[in-house]
Amino acid sequence: MHRKPVALLNVAGYYDRLLAMLDHAVGEGFVESERREQLIVDEDSDRLLERMAGYDAPEVVRWRGRKSTERGRRSGELDPCDAVGDTADISLL
Repeated sequence: MHRKPVALLNVAGYYDRLLAMLDHAVGEGFVESERREQLIVDEDSDRLLERMAGYDAPEVVRWRGRKSTERGRRSGELDPCDAVGDTADISLL
């Protein structure tokens, strides 16, 4: 997972529907609220750039930490999520 800010310049409410969909996904439990809060949104470009410059990425806790055999797989069978290595973090938003 990268530690760079992710931002939307929401001029004239262009991304309002996308943001509403993301908020709905949080409400339904598909996206963690902490991940949604990482998205920086502003309608002023200077203020958005300032917020991005001051962004401090949170520590991400991996949710895929078990060995493939712990998930009921046969020994030696590959799990595609394990193929990216131990340093990969999986996160929404």
